[in-house]
Amino acid sequence: RISVDTGLIKRYVYIDKIISYRGMVMEIIICMGSSCYARGNNENVKIAKKFTADCRNSTDLKLTGCLCMDDCSSGPVVSINGVRHYRVDPLAFNDLLNKEIKEK
Repeated sequence: RISVDTGLIKRYVYIDKIISYRGMVMEIIICMGSSCYARGNNENVKIAKKFTADCRNSTDLKLTGCLCMDDCSSGPVVSINGVRHYRVDPLAFNDLLNKEIKEK
């Protein structure tokens, strides 16, 4: 589902629904701009979808994508719980998710 907002609000592409379990929702935002997508976020989306499926019973997790995070030269860019991570290699992305989400 694509949600397009006008004005100062960022536009988001919804990749997955909110997983609700404990009340506090953790969030993964994946930049889907052409530069980040070509540099690896196309694979990171698949990894994040599998990760959210594996976490459904243990964590509240919201997975979304945004059209551009305006850090194209540092891509692929992923935000986890409000902290941006740059040059996120698909081979290391699962380890990053485990560190930032499962260990919290």
